Amino acid sequence: MIVKWRLLVLLLLLPACRGPAAPDDPAKDVMPSGARMVVSAKGEDPNKWERSFTIETRYPALGIRDEGFARLHGHGWKRCDSTHDVWASFPDRTRGAPAKVYRRMQYWRRNNDVLHIAYSYRVPEDVDPNAAVSAQRVELFFRGALSAEEMGRWMRAYGAPC
Repeated sequence: MIVKWRLLVLLLLLPACRGPAAPDDPAKDVMPSGARMVVSAKGEDPNKWERSFTIETRYPALGIRDEGFARLHGHGWKRCDSTHDVWASFPDRTRGAPAKVYRRMQYWRRNNDVLHIAYSYRVPEDVDPNAAVSAQRVELFFRGALSAEEMGRWMRAYGAPC
């Protein structure tokens, strides 16, 4: 048990040990104050990383505030027109009490870089999602320096022309 806790602490502290984020790190640009359960994953390839956080907000609000989107625009990011940029819901019976998951996805592009943002709420099945503030999980997936062929495949796969 102690080993698991040490590993968890190490994984949570590791991103802080890597030094400051790049000046135009889109995850840093959009993460609101009050974000918790922040998780970062970055491998050997500097052009691929993932970050997620949880923020308390009221459905259907997005876990990224207007200021965060303004910073993305200020650093040259453009929001793609995607059919997935609407709230969708589905039942979730994978855990104890039945619940409903509300999910929305956005795609952003800057030159040959792509940022995929997924927002999700999980609320008990019999609760109106508009009734109270609840936890929203925000996941960011960055893929950089894509070739023209990779970019074309990406836009076709996600239905997100930019």
